[in-house]
Amino acid sequence: MKKIEQIKIENILPGMILGYDVKDIKGSKLMTEHTKLTENDITKLKRRDIMSVHIVRRIKLSPEQQLAHENDIRNRISKRFRQHNNVPDMEKLRKLLIEYRTGQCSDE
Repeated sequence: MKKIEQIKIENILPGMILGYDVKDIKGSKLMTEHTKLTENDITKLKRRDIMSVHIVRRIKLSPEQQLAHENDIRNRISKRFRQHNNVPDMEKLRKLLIEYRTGQCSDE
């Protein structure tokens, strides 16, 4: 499971991955989401007076917690699709969304 946390720039380390795009005060994009930060990237952010960034953190769950998390995802998605139960394309979309959100999709 992933969690995105806001981290002060002085606590950022090379290898951390951005959870969101980094923009300057004018809204110009400096770095994109999913960038794996290097020492050079961190230096650039500090020079641009970026005070904090959002970082992706992986959270290890016990097998029981993982199962509960996946069941919660399935339930929430199924609830949103319940009025489209008999629509084949919507059922395919629901299944794909569950696979994607639970990390069970294949790399086709």
